[in-house]
Amino acid sequence: MNRLNLKTLTSLTLGTLLFASNILYAESEVLNSDTGVIQVFVEDENGASVPNAPVYITDGQHIQYMETSSLGAVSFTVQGGKYTISSAITKPMPDCIDRYASLEAHVQAVPQDTASVILTLRLVDDPTSNLSVSALKKMGIADEVAKYLN
Repeated sequence: MNRLNLKTLTSLTLGTLLFASNILYAESEVLNSDTGVIQVFVEDENGASVPNAPVYITDGQHIQYMETSSLGAVSFTVQGGKYTISSAITKPMPDCIDRYASLEAHVQAVPQDTASVILTLRLVDDPTSNLSVSALKKMGIADEVAKYLN
């Protein structure tokens, strides 16, 4: 019985080493002399991680979208350069929809290096609450509706 356990343990160890070496090899293929990694963590105002939060990264010409893991994290492998990163979510409430957004983070990705960013989602003010009734009317909102928006 001990021989079977030793054989099983040896097989598991070799399998784990083989699996780990494949991951390291694959990572070295992705992270080359021209690419770097940007790790993004998304949290709420209380510092709790936000799972499945959309994260947007752009170099000014292309935009990439990914969602955070259950731990509120996501990583991007990118070419060296300047990037803008942000996140935003909506939460339906009984009588409205609350919108949460982060500030934009501006990051310089350096080849063969990792940069980390923390995005904090904060409640976004209702944009119509700052508009006057006359401005709402000019936008084509009916008088009866406009007077109740402020």
